[in-house]
Amino acid sequence: MLGLKRNDPIPNPPYDYILMDCQMPVMDGFEATRRIREIEKPFGVRIPIIALSADIDRSTSVTGMDFYIEKPLRKEHLHEAIRILNGKE
Repeated sequence: MLGLKRNDPIPNPPYDYILMDCQMPVMDGFEATRRIREIEKPFGVRIPIIALSADIDRSTSVTGMDFYIEKPLRKEHLHEAIRILNGKE
């Protein structure tokens, strides 16, 4: 969503997961997540959102994010998040 303005449409789903950078310049990841959750509601879907941040802030569930990974992103951390979100751990 980097570079999108507040009223731009979200690119067409479906997605398995969304990796959300919490500190984007135009719209931060928390606002983007809130917007995605509002769009999903009428359709009865929920795409798992994995928060990425260099700051340790595990309050992501409050904003509708499903998992938190600290940057820099490491492949094994992403794999672990996906396993947990899939209920395999």
